Parts: sequence; structure tokens; C-alpha cells
Amino acid sequence: MDISELYILSILGSGKSAAIRSIFDSIPHGIFITDRERKIVFANRVFREWHPHLEEKAPLPCYRVIQSGSGDAPCADCPLDNRGPSPTAIEREFRSTRNGAETYYRISSTPISSKDGETLFVVETMEDITARRNAESAIERYSFQLEERVNSRTHDLREKEKTLSVLVNTVHEIRGASNIAESAEKILQGYANLDAQCAIFALIDKDSMYIADIYPRDRLEDFKNLFGYDLIGIKIHPKRYADNPFSKTASTGKPLFYRGVEGIADFFAECRLTRAPEKNHMAAEVFQGSSLIILPLKTSKTVNGAIAVFAKTSLLESNYEYYDFLANSAAVELGRQKNSESLIKSKVRYRALVENSRDMIILCDRDGNIGYSNPTFSVKTGYSPHRASSMKIYTLFQRSDRKKLMDAVENLLCGGAFPDLIEAKMKVSGPGELWAEMSVSLQPDGSSFQIVARDITARKRMESLIGDLTEFQEKIIQNEYIGIITMDLSRKITSINRGGSNITGHTMADMLHRPLSEIIGPGEMKSPPVFLDITGEAIGTSHQVSLEIPFRRRDGTTATVMYRESVLRDERNRPSALIGFFFDITEKARLEKSSKDLQRRLNQAQLITILSLAKLTEYRDIETGAHLDKIMKYTEILAREMSSFGDYREYITEEYITDLVNSCPLHDIGKVAIPDSILQKRGRLTPEEFEVMKKHSVIGGSTIEEAESRVRGRSYLNIGKEIAYYHHERWDGSGYPEGRKGIEIPLSARIVAVADVYDALTSKRPYKEAYPHDRACRIIADGAGSQFDAQVVRAFINRADSFRDTKRSFTPDLFQEDPEM
Repeated sequence: MDISELYILSILGSGKSAAIRSIFDSIPHGIFITDRERKIVFANRVFREWHPHLEEKAPLPCYRVIQSGSGDAPCADCPLDNRGPSPTAIEREFRSTRNGAETYYRISSTPISSKDGETLFVVETMEDITARRNAESAIERYSFQLEERVNSRTHDLREKEKTLSVLVNTVHEIRGASNIAESAEKILQGYANLDAQCAIFALIDKDSMYIADIYPRDRLEDFKNLFGYDLIGIKIHPKRYADNPFSKTASTGKPLFYRGVEGIADFFAECRLTRAPEKNHMAAEVFQGSSLIILPLKTSKTVNGAIAVFAKTSLLESNYEYYDFLANSAAVELGRQKNSESLIKSKVRYRALVENSRDMIILCDRDGNIGYSNPTFSVKTGYSPHRASSMKIYTLFQRSDRKKLMDAVENLLCGGAFPDLIEAKMKVSGPGELWAEMSVSLQPDGSSFQIVARDITARKRMESLIGDLTEFQEKIIQNEYIGIITMDLSRKITSINRGGSNITGHTMADMLHRPLSEIIGPGEMKSPPVFLDITGEAIGTSHQVSLEIPFRRRDGTTATVMYRESVLRDERNRPSALIGFFFDITEKARLEKSSKDLQRRLNQAQLITILSLAKLTEYRDIETGAHLDKIMKYTEILAREMSSFGDYREYITEEYITDLVNSCPLHDIGKVAIPDSILQKRGRLTPEEFEVMKKHSVIGGSTIEEAESRVRGRSYLNIGKEIAYYHHERWDGSGYPEGRKGIEIPLSARIVAVADVYDALTSKRPYKEAYPHDRACRIIADGAGSQFDAQVVRAFINRADSFRDTKRSFTPDLFQEDPEM
């Protein structure tokens, strides 16, 4: 029985029609049947629920029903209009209104023909796809909003980058200035580069301040014409004019803010440049839409002046941190130059006195920079005056002595007293050692200090040779924490001290004449202990060995000890006895084992965290496959090969390789912010789409950088940030996001770039087949010095077979060999 017969049964009221209707009513989609005149002659339960106005006894045209009763013409693609010999089923989507709400349907129309090919009626199946369409619209809106946020963040980052570049260049130029006047000029130019409209620079000179410079010069002329005199050189006495804005900022060390034209007029009034208030307003009128901030030029020790910065109010608020940073950098440089000028004057006064002194005399600024050292210092230490002038005095001492000297100098600079004398061992340029006895005095200007150091090396050597050896030996032997045993040449114990008894629990009676081997173990030993070789006339080049071995205590427990053994000789230099020193390191050994277990767990947690983050990208990128696992293997191969290169042997340590391999999966973490329409596109990206894709490096690097800022101490995120930011940079500078080139690109990113490209070349993509291994090798080799670091390519070529084997282990069935090879 065909469908047409079922239809006839349902229309004619056959006894089978109830069963047929029940079948149609159980289908979850709306179903109706139209005759050749497009009238609905049958509708199932779902369709009738959607269209309750439908009256089966008075059939309605289908287009009036499905178009909410308002349609007056058949659908344009109605299958009844298909006059071909073999009408075919069609699908279409349309929008309608149901119960006052906008609704979307997918209609599948199946024409039913007679045996002679004439279309008798059409079976229409309607599926409600409103939820799907709404979800697609929501996803589209979200993608658009996300793209807008990414674009906004990228724009902000680029603007900050430009500003920071200006700031860094300005600070560099300030540091290159040769005197204070040139520094003032560079500082003002720096504020000009940060879009300041005007800047007034005031410098402290002893007990007063003076206006040192004004930017721009035409504004200086305007002030001169308005107030009637040149402002450059005007002195400001802080005590007499404490309410002057420059005095107030310098005394408190805090910035002052004047908002808008009225605020700027108040600033000029407080400066007392004129007795005519209208002139203050005239001066302020020039700065319409602007505000003013006065920043102190201060270091942690002193305030060197203040600078008034005029700028547009919005710019002043957004650039405040840059203006403040520039002021702090300027203060440090001014302080250095003032100290240098003071040191130069001091050198002239002291030179005649100290040139021929038998003591070492060193003159330093407040920070410990050596400004002058006399000839005796050069002779004793081996450092020339030129080399010494680039050093800090504190670098000449070990950590403990360095801190002792720094604390004493700090106390002296703060008004305290300096200890009578400090003895310390100084680092010298050549062989030998130098002990010095030092006294330190503050210079009259209070900005520098002088060290007079006397050579006491000979005295210290004598002191080391002189002492009560008998008392010293007795103290060693009676020590309660260090074990000492004596043995004959067969290692039978002849004595044990108090410390040895405390550690082992054995008394002298227990130990006497027992072989040492009886108290060794049980415990964890990688191999049996190798003791000192006492056979023959000589013992070799070493007469002591150190071992970490377990000693069996009297109560049956085990103590881990650090054991050191020496040979005692008679007057003919023949071995006569053995002496062993040991101390208990049981707790140390336990803590080391716990520390190793903890470090192993931390490393595992770290790796799991990285892979979990990276999987966010892998789950969205349909072409990734085993990309992350392969990248980790390739990166480790390259790093280990490069660790054997002379230039990197010290830099690429095991710790570096671990952090590099564990964090390289984060290289594409920024792709989580790339829309699916681009990330999962099956085909090459358009230029516009590629620009969006390129943003993933900045997004990934910024995200990791923000996470890294919350981590104290060493963090694997530092290398992860480098890789995410820069693994698409090229050696010749044509990459992105910053166009870095050469060694400006971090080594971690240069290594991962080669690993990433190899995997991309040898993996199948929607727009290409996987390249054979040998072809990928040629492409990477050709990119040495242009796309890639030649050193990394050299490591890749050296280990190309390892890359091939690794690739084959992941995709043994798809791995290709180059037919040309």
C-alpha cells in the first residue's frame, strides 16, 4: 500500500484512518497534507496545536494558515508549481508569527504523484527552529562584541606602548646629559613628547629654589611680556614663601593639582608674580580646557626641586603615572649630577692630602659609587682609577661584610655614629687576599662619605696561626654534636668521643675494638661506601673523603651521618691510624626527601595547569590534534641540542629546559579569544581575518603577563609569556606583533617558532596536505637567518632524525617520506 492509498483511506474515512491519524499525531513535528488546490485536507496534532484556528471541515489554503492567516498568495517555491515530469522534494526556511511571537520554521515538502506522474497532493513537514536561530543570533552578537573588546584592548596596548617608548627614550636621554642645565632641557623636552602644553622647571640650590627653565620658549616670552620680567632665575625662598606651590610641593614631597582655568589662575596668584589679579587670569586663559599638576623631583633621600606641567585635563589624568615616573627619573639623575659636581669639588680639596697616603682612601657618593680612589688603593687592589670609578664600594666585599658596611654607612648618613673600626676581607683583581681595617667619615656637604682603609693582611695571617691549639683540640674532641672516632688500619674502633656516643647511642665500651662495618646500615645507600685507600706507601692526591652513610644506633634505629675520614701518619709519613669525623644529618636527609617529593608534585601540578589552559585552545581549534604534545617533544629536542652549543651552555640549564617544555603549550592560548568563524575556517584566511588571528599573540601574552604579576618568586609563566607574545616574530623583523628581530626575540620564542612551523608543515590542514619530513626540513633550512635564528635551525638540522621519529610516533599511518629522497 503506497502513500496515496493511505491518504485516500484517511480522507474517505476507512476503518484504517484512525490508526493512520494516530501515527501522524505521534510525530513531534507539525505535518499537514494539501491537495492540488493547496487546501489543507489533513493536519496532525502538533500542527493543529500551532494553528488552533484551523478547521478541517472547511479546508483552508495552506499559505493562509502557515502565514498566520494573512497570506493571500502561494509560496514562491511551492512544489505544486513544479511542472517537471518528476517533481522533487524541497526544503526551505521561513519566518512567521505564532501566538504573537516571531517564529522560524524549516519546511520539508514531499510531492506525491499518481502512477502516471501527476502530482496529487503534497506532504508538508514543519520543524520549529526558533531556538536554533535565536542561539545563532546570540553567538553572532557575542562574537562581534568580543571582537570589539579585543580591538579596543589592542588599541589601548598600542597607545601605551607608544607612550612607554617615548618615556624610555626620554629617560635614556636624560641619563646621557653632561650637566644639570642639559638635564633640565631634556626633562622639559620629555614632557613635551608626552603632549604637555607647558612645563616650568624649579631646582633647589642649597636653602632656596629658582626657576631653571620653561618650555616652550614662546610661552616664556608670553610670561615675560605679561608679568614684565624674565622668570628664568627667579628665586623662591621656601621659608619666606611657604605657601608658594613649588615650595609646598618640595617640602611635602607630594604633588599639587590645579583643575581648569580657575585653578591655573589660583596657581599664578599663589606664585606672587604680580599684584594685578587680572594678569593671573590672562595667563591662565591661554590654557583653556587644561589643568596643572606640580610634581616633586624627589628620590628616596632628597627632594631636588619641582616641575609644573600644563596639559589638557583628560590627558593629564590619563598620563599622570607617566608624568610622575618621568619626574622621579629626572630627580634621580639630578641627584646623581649634583653629587658628581660636589664630588669633583671635594676631589680638588682632598687630592693633595691623600695622593701620598699609605692608607687606601676612597671617596663615595651616598649610594656607594666610587668617585675617587688614591694610588694606594690601586696598588693594593689591582683596580685602576678608571675601573674603580665605575664600581660601588660595596661590591668589593662578601655579603656579610657588605651588609655590615652598608648598615654602618646608612646609620652615619642618618646622623648616627660610625663604629670605631670595621675589619673585612676585600676582593682584589689579582691573586692573593687583602684584609682591611676601615674607618668611615661623612663629608662636610653631607652628600658623600670617605673610607680610610688600612692593609692588615699580615696581621690577620699571623692571628690565624697563633692560638691555644691544645684548648682548641680539646674543644673539638669534647664537642657534643660532632662525632669523632679513631681506628687502626683495619678499621677497628679504638676510641669514640662524646659527640659520637650521642649520635650512635653507643658507649666507649660498646664500640671498642668493633669493626666500623658493624655499625654501618641498614639504610638507603645507592652503593656500598668507598672509604679512604690506605694501602701502599701513598694514598693518592686526596687524603680525605666525605660520605653520606647510615649508622645503626644502639636502639635499632638508623641515623644518617655525613662521614669524613683522614689518615694519621708517623714521622716517616707512613699510615699509622685512621680518624673519622661525622655529624647527624638524619633530619636534613628526611627534609631533602620530602622536598624532592613536594617539588615533584608541584612540577606535576604546574604541568597539569599549563596543559589545562592550553587545552582550552586545542578544544576550539579543530585542526590541532596532538599539536601540543608534539610541540613539547620538538621543543625539548631543540633545547637539549642547543645546550651543547658554546654560546648557550651556561644559559640553557635543566631548569630552563623544564620551564620551556612545560610552558610552551601556552604559545597559542590567545586563540581562545579568536571567533570560531576564523579559528575553525576550512580554508585560507582573508587578509582581514588574518589580522584578527594575529591578535592572539598579544592577547595570550597579556593574559599570561597579568597572571604572572600575581605570582611571587620564580614562575614558569615568564617563559610562557615570552613564547605567547613572540613565537610569530621573524629573525629579519618582518614578523608580529612587534616586528622584533634578531636577539631582540627571546630565545624561548625562537626555539618554539621552529618547533611550531615544523609541526604545521608536516600536519594536514583544510587548505593543504601534510608535507613530507624532508621537504619540511628544506623549508626550515632555507628560512635560517630570515624567518628563523640560524643557531636554532642548526640544532634542528642536527636532530632532524629525532624530529622525524617523533612525528612518526604520533602519526605512524600518515607519516610521509619524500619521494625525491
